[in-house]
Amino acid sequence: MKTFAQIIAIATLTTSSIFANPIAGETNVNANKTNNFAIGMYQSVGTLDMHLTLDKVVGKAVTVTIKDKDGKVIHNERIAKSARSYHGKFDLQALNDGTYSVEITDGTEKITRTININAAKPQEVTRTIVVE
Repeated sequence: MKTFAQIIAIATLTTSSIFANPIAGETNVNANKTNNFAIGMYQSVGTLDMHLTLDKVVGKAVTVTIKDKDGKVIHNERIAKSARSYHGKFDLQALNDGTYSVEITDGTEKITRTININAAKPQEVTRTIVVE
């Protein structure tokens, strides 16, 4: 029973530390949440598809904008006041390598995330066969 309690304690501490770590460059643990909305972003494995999930307060419209490094708007979308949640899938395949920003705002509060797109550099694989 003592071992089981230790395992639970270790698992709890590990889980707490994973979720408590802020996103790189952020000092706020709740950097993906404001008073009116919360976001999640992730990339589909093996693709350049970016997913954005959004939970928001009904009665507040939210705008999602993707911009290039020069501030040129690549995509702009408004989520209606009546919506509670949103899931957007963005195919970034056609974009050139570079830095882009995703800005989510309800007019009062704003969350901005940076996306870096870089072509994978080919790696030379060296293999040898040794026969003994």
